[in-house]
Amino acid sequence: MKNKKIILGIILVLIIILSIIFINFTSKKTYIITLPNIDKVVSLSIEYNHHNKYISNKDNIKEIYNSFKTVTKTKIKSKENTPVDGENQIKVTFYYEDSVATIVYVYKKDKSYYLEEPYNGIYQIDKNIYNTVFDLQ
Repeated sequence: MKNKKIILGIILVLIIILSIIFINFTSKKTYIITLPNIDKVVSLSIEYNHHNKYISNKDNIKEIYNSFKTVTKTKIKSKENTPVDGENQIKVTFYYEDSVATIVYVYKKDKSYYLEEPYNGIYQIDKNIYNTVFDLQ
């Protein structure tokens, strides 16, 4: 009889632990990049090592914009104006016709590449996306 109570107690504790883990894992928000409509983008700037380059060529803007729309969603929240760590950070600013701007950063960290939208999310990107932005600067 005692063995049954011990086994039931262990099973109950395991169910509670697994439930807490499941709730914690599924309740985290998945962050989605929030770039406005491409038709409203009039130019962008790429800043790297204190050098700024402005781009108004629609094909280049679309190439970067479309590549940013293919990022891998994560559950990592951006909590700062700029990335806290990461190598070779490139700041990309999209300028819109209504004088509003959206800023994102691309960078390398631990052999992976990321795009960070301040106070929204951090997204994993392909090395090719990083290289596309780097080559335009």
